[in-house]
Amino acid sequence: MNLKEIWEKQFFKATKIAGIDIQINQDNTYCCAYVVLKRNGNKLSIVTSKDGINSLEELLKEIAKVNCPLVLSINGKGIIYKNLNEKFNSTYQDALQKVFPTGNEAEFHVQLFHGFSDNVFIAVIRKEILNEIISLFNASKLSVINVVLGMYTTEMLLPFLNEQSSLQKIKLNNTSILFEDGRWKEIIEEPNEEQTKINFGDEQIDSTLLLPLSAAMTYFIGFNQLSNNNNFLKQAKKEAEHKKAFVTFSRVLIGFLFLISVSNAFFFNKYFQKKNRLDSELLVFQGSLQNYDKLKKQLTDKKDFLDKSGLLVGSRTSYYTDRLLYDMPDEVQLTYFNMYPYTNTTEEDSVPKFENKRLLIKGICTKSIFLNEWMKLLKSKDFVQDVFLGNYNQESKSVIGKFDLDVKLK
Repeated sequence: MNLKEIWEKQFFKATKIAGIDIQINQDNTYCCAYVVLKRNGNKLSIVTSKDGINSLEELLKEIAKVNCPLVLSINGKGIIYKNLNEKFNSTYQDALQKVFPTGNEAEFHVQLFHGFSDNVFIAVIRKEILNEIISLFNASKLSVINVVLGMYTTEMLLPFLNEQSSLQKIKLNNTSILFEDGRWKEIIEEPNEEQTKINFGDEQIDSTLLLPLSAAMTYFIGFNQLSNNNNFLKQAKKEAEHKKAFVTFSRVLIGFLFLISVSNAFFFNKYFQKKNRLDSELLVFQGSLQNYDKLKKQLTDKKDFLDKSGLLVGSRTSYYTDRLLYDMPDEVQLTYFNMYPYTNTTEEDSVPKFENKRLLIKGICTKSIFLNEWMKLLKSKDFVQDVFLGNYNQESKSVIGKFDLDVKLK
């Protein structure tokens, strides 16, 4: 079975079919029977059946209990059968003219059956008779999707016969249907013979139910030998399959939406419970969070203080002091040395500040030339940006001079 067949079987094919046999008597009375078949996977089983129904009204009441499409098997008065005795591949109009030379295809339901040895059998019934029967079912909102004229569908029952010979027979009332090598051959009149019964699953089926049973089986198994010119029935079958597909897809969609709804409800409940738990934990730990925010603010303030005070910068005081005084002339003496001097703060700013990379040096020297030479040496240092002489005071050559230096470090 290919993917297309699986798709059609699951979504378009009905799982339950009613086969109905309608025998039209010469006095325009009816003898009816029906069998309802259901497919479970690859297995067919009989849901219900009944025979001995003597009117269409009674049949409609019985079949109204069954919610499924119908396949009708019609026999008796008003139906004409003929063996064309030849391979026939022409039109239904040409086939009809073999029975009614002046017949009009528009007035007849024409059915062709391709039988044994390429013989073609034709069965016809006036459409007004057939439409009258179908209209009764349609008025009762019952869907007829196919009509079979004659007993050709009994070929479906051959696997259930116990006979193993090449010539097999199915006996219905006063009629015997002969099959040769598994194919339909002919119908003969043989009264006073025992009726054919078959075992279908766990049930034994009487001869009165064989025609409706085989008619229902044609839907599930297929019966390509039969064809007809009735577009109304073909359209009815297509509509029934589309309705089945619509119902199936609707159920699948509803199931899918229900699954999504259940999943959403499950996840909503899960995350709602999680939210409630987290809200409870938040209330418990809210005090801790407040303490954390307070400590974080204190840490930020202290870090800012250290940044502004210059204490986070790596201290090289010993190095700078050593290098500054290394080349200092003997004629120069220091009286004051302040690294990173403290600066005055405003009243609004209570954080003390220190000037990074600045040295304030005070001292005395005998001559200004020695001070100038030392300043040149200081400026040549790789860590000194510039040297400024803030003040120099020497009243006479005999008096020691006083100086103030401002050193900018890199």
